[in-house]
This record gives sequence, C-alpha cells and structure tokens, in this order.
Amino acid sequence: MKKLFIIVLVLPVATFIMWRFLVLMIPGDEHRYVKLDTSVSANSSWKGRAKRIGSLKHDAGVCAGGVCHMKPKSRRHKYHGLSIAGDQFFLNGKPFRILGGSFHYFRTQPHQWIDRLEKLKAAGLNTVTTCIPWNLHERVPGKYKFSGRWKLLIFIKLVRKMGLHMIVQPGPYVSAEWDLGGLPAWLLHDPNMKVRTSKYPPFLQHVERYFDQLLPLLTEHTYRNGGPIIGFQVEHEFGNYGPDDAYMEFLVGMLAKHKLKEMYFASMDAFSPEGLRRGFHADVLATVNVDDNSLQPLGRLKKLQPDKPLMVMEFSSGRFDTWGKNHSSTSGTEFYRTVDKLLSLNASINFHVFVGGTNFEFWNGALFGGTPTRQFIPTTTSYDYGALVSESGNCHPTKYKALRMLLTKHKLISTPLPHFPQNTLKGAYDSVPIKDVMRLDEFVKLSHVKQTWLSRPIFMEYLNISSHGGQAFGWILYRTSYDFGNKISIDGVIHNRAHIFLNGHLVKLIYNRLMTNISENILVDFKYMKDKGNVLEILVENMGRASNRMLDVQRRGFEGNVTVGGKLLSMWEHVSLDFSAEFIASVEKNARWMPYSEQRYPSFYRGQFNVRHLHDTFLDMRRWTKGIAVVNGYNVGRYWNVGPQQTLYVPKPLLKKARNEIIIFELEKPGDKLEFLAEAELNDVTLPST
Repeated sequence: MKKLFIIVLVLPVATFIMWRFLVLMIPGDEHRYVKLDTSVSANSSWKGRAKRIGSLKHDAGVCAGGVCHMKPKSRRHKYHGLSIAGDQFFLNGKPFRILGGSFHYFRTQPHQWIDRLEKLKAAGLNTVTTCIPWNLHERVPGKYKFSGRWKLLIFIKLVRKMGLHMIVQPGPYVSAEWDLGGLPAWLLHDPNMKVRTSKYPPFLQHVERYFDQLLPLLTEHTYRNGGPIIGFQVEHEFGNYGPDDAYMEFLVGMLAKHKLKEMYFASMDAFSPEGLRRGFHADVLATVNVDDNSLQPLGRLKKLQPDKPLMVMEFSSGRFDTWGKNHSSTSGTEFYRTVDKLLSLNASINFHVFVGGTNFEFWNGALFGGTPTRQFIPTTTSYDYGALVSESGNCHPTKYKALRMLLTKHKLISTPLPHFPQNTLKGAYDSVPIKDVMRLDEFVKLSHVKQTWLSRPIFMEYLNISSHGGQAFGWILYRTSYDFGNKISIDGVIHNRAHIFLNGHLVKLIYNRLMTNISENILVDFKYMKDKGNVLEILVENMGRASNRMLDVQRRGFEGNVTVGGKLLSMWEHVSLDFSAEFIASVEKNARWMPYSEQRYPSFYRGQFNVRHLHDTFLDMRRWTKGIAVVNGYNVGRYWNVGPQQTLYVPKPLLKKARNEIIIFELEKPGDKLEFLAEAELNDVTLPST
C-alpha cells in the first residue's frame, strides 16, 4: 500500500518534470522559443539578461533555463499595421514616428545580438531595420539555409521580445557594402547573366525560387500576424540602376503573392531628381537617403509626395572604410545639428548604420568608381562605420549621447530612458608564438581541394563545382608546366590581385585596380629556371565584388592566354582555395605541418594560446603583410598592412577556455608571433604600391 501511494504521488510529478525538460531541450522548435545569449557580456549574467528580456512590457514571455518562450499576440485582436493619413504615420490607429536603426544581424555574432538590441532600445529607438543577403542563405544553387550560425527567425523573434518593430529589406539586391550587394556569385556562372532587370528571365526565375522560400518565413512575423515587421523595403536605390518599371512591379508582386500586407518602402538616393523619379512606384512609399552634408533630398521628396510622411531611410551616421584610404569619421557636432533639423521637420528617421559590425569570412564588398578613372576599391573587414554602437559594441562617446538628448528635446520619448549602457569587456591576451608552417604547394599535394584541368584559365565562377555554381570566394590557383623559356607574356583579365610564381619564386605581382584587360611581359632571371619541367603558377585573390555598379561583370580570377617565348601554354590545373569550413578543417588536420621558418611563398602559419577569462579582443596584424586569420576554425576576415585597419576584431563567442588555435594564411612576408590589443586600430594608413 505504501509503495502504491509513493507511485501515485511521485509519478505525475516526475512525468511533469520530464515533459518540461523535453519542451526546453528539444532543438529545432524555433516557432516556440528563442534561445537567449548566455555569454553576451562580461558585465552581466545570462540570468540577468533573461530577467530584463522577460520583464519587457511589450510582448513579454516566460523565461526559464536560458529559453524564452514566445507569448504570441492574441489572434482575436485585429492588428491594422502601419498606415498613412496626410503627412503622418499611424500604427494600429495611433500616431507613430519611425525612429529606426540599421542592425545587420549577419555582421554581429549571434551571442551578441541581445547586447546590441538592448543598446538600440536604450538610445530611444523603436524600430530595427535590417536586410537579408540572398548569398548568405543560398550559397549553393537550390540549397537554402536559414538556420546554422545566422538564424534569421531567431533574430526576428529577439527583436519582438525586445518590444521593437522591424522594417526588413528582403532583396534580392541589398547593397550594404556586401559582396555583390547580396546577390549570390553563382548567378555569374551563367555567362549571359543580367541582374536587377526584368529583361533577363533566368534572373527573375532565380529570384522567384528564392523568394518562394524566404517570404513565407517572414509572413507569420508581420505585424498583422502578431510579429514585429511593420514594413518591407523594395530593392535599394533602384533609381540609380533603372529605370525598369516591370522589375519593380515584379518585386512588389512577389511580396503581394506571399500575403505580405505591411507597408512597402523604396529607399532613394535623391541627390538627383532623375534618380528619385526613376525608382518611384505607385504602391511603394518613397523615402530618401541623407548624409551630414545636405538636406536637399527631403525637399525633392516633398515635391514628389506632397501629402505623404517624410522619411529618411538611411541617415548616414558615419562611413565605411576602404583599403589604402584614410579612416572615415564624422563629428558629433555635425551629427547633432543635422539630426536636430530632420526631427524639426517631423521626419521619421533610420540611422544607417546604428550597429557597426564585421565583414567576417570574405563577405566584404567593394566600390567600383572614383575619379579621374573608375577603380576597384575593396572595403575593409571592419564595418565599424563610426556607428552609434561600434563593431565591438561600444556606444559612441558623442553621437549616442547626442541622439538620446535630441529625442528627449523633441519629446519623442514617453518614458525616461535607462541608464547609459556599459561597454562590453575587452582585453589583450599574451602574445602567441608561431610554432608551425605549411607551404601552400605542400598543402595542395595532400589536400582534397577541388581541382579541374582545362585547356586555358577561366574565372572561378565558371568552374563546374558546387552544383554548377562555380567558386564564390577565396583564391584560385592556376598551374601549368613547360620545358624552357624565360620570357612570359600574360594577356587577359585578372580580377583582382595575382601573384605569379615560377618554380616557387615570385616573379610578378599584379593588382588590377582598373578592372580592364592587362598585357604583362615578364623576363625571368635564369637562376629561377630549370632545364625542363618548369612550374608556372598564377594565384589570384578575389578581394570582394563591387556592390554598387557593374554587377554583371564581377567575375573573379584570370581569363586569358599565357605564352612563353611566343608559344601558347595549355592544359591548366585550376585549384579552388575557397576557405570553406571543409577547406579549413583539411588545413587543420593536414600532415604537412613543419616547424616554423619564414617563407616567401604563400603559406599557413599556426600558433596556440590558452585562455582563462573570456572577453572580446583584437588581433594586431601589423607584423604581417596580407592574408586572412582563422580563429578556432572560423575566418575572422582579411588583413592588409596598407591600412587603415590594422587589427582584426575577435569576438568573445569565438574563443573558448583552455586552448585556442589561430591559423594565418599569409601571402607575402609573415611575422613570427601574434599580438593582441584591448582596443581596435582602424586609423593607420600606408598607401599600397601594388
């Protein structure tokens, strides 16, 4: 009887506990919960953050065990979304001023999302704007990935938990100084590809297939369905690229097809009246982009839409950097004055960017422009932007305070703002000696890299790999052999920077800034020659694709002819060095590692260090020349001693207690150790000669 009593009493309790455990721990059920960041700041515990998130008045949920359960808005309540009456926005029938900040979720490690969102909300803003890079979520044709590291839906749910609204730019083109403006490089596998146009049906078919995967995911998170999304931006500054009314109609039609009924916006570069008119669509609210220098675009917008609200979709709070150019910065005084004027005009405003970030891996874009001739100008790994919240999570010492003051001055804050947020903890670690080295040619001998033999060199995008999508990123190595001759002629197109080696000796470095055909004659010193079996290698770096213009021709690598003594060389080996996760893993496990010695040939260098206390840090690359750094298997980005960026941001979530490993792929002259700093160095320029 006693045993029966115990069973009756204990079994239901045990069953309930087990049920709760399964609810919390079963992975993949992203529609029911959002995992909270457990290590976003050294200044506060995850429990404290969960408590703050859970106590939000708007859309509060139940937090337990590091998991925040969504508390959906009642379906019985009708949500009317964003609307317009005269020159005023209304949200759910109440007057509403959009006070937004751009936050690119793909430029900040997910464990840090909450920290950045808290700082955006603490500044007094009510809306997060973000774009969705197509090439991030469909890296291989037909293979869609919205999970993994960059969980789009988790980000959207965190925005909602914070009590913030969203305006989303789904693409297909997003610009954002991102590789090819967010368009996937595999589009360029088609030699006839034309993007951002209605005049090339295969492009529209690719867009439609992608949108059929993406847009249904967004539908359930719109404001009318209880989510945070109050609007969608259609394309980006299309007036500078068009006109093509049919293309804009196609994109608007895709949003309508998937029942995205929130307001549609168009972001216009209105520094020319023609650009504003070319990008206009009757079903889309026109907005303009403004920087510190001029408010003329608002006047032009008012003439185009006299009875509509004024909105600045991109107010440039700073500027991105490019390699070899001076670090960009804007003053807090100019920021205050311009934002004060904008708010006085009753304009809604989105600060671009509010949260700075990092172009991890090879995601940096480039500009194609400049004077007196158009040049290829790649952007740096750091996308700090001089933003109100920096790449590493610091609040700008003047702009952040100025914004809070202005929103209070213009009576746009209904409740007192929280205390000024603390910056995340940062520090330097001990120096890391380089212990091992592996030359690139040794690695290729043993590695399972993708290799293709062709009669002549072709661009990486044309390779029949990755589901016939070609190679997107990294380096491509072209290799052939011949018997004798020291007069090498190269005629063709090199995009972007090539090292020419003969028998492992560097004989020429070519940086094709003008993106035009080149003709190079190389006279090789006989001391580098063999009597027969000379190996010629052309290693070409893809330094990022332009994100602003000439998008159809942004293929990378080498395409052309090479002759020695007038004889055409044929049968070229194409070696794909894409530095994917699989590629990096093969580097780590390779058996060709040797004790460190300085190499003057592209090589991998390795060092290890131990960590007791985790915090953000910066890798100082001033002892090195050009390449990338991989921390615990993750590519944290490019470095180049020309500046202005001299450090690489290493976020705390990429580190681990105990042993950590760094692998450097150095193209030219290496250092013998690695140093860490507690602060970034983004303003040290040495102009490049090649």
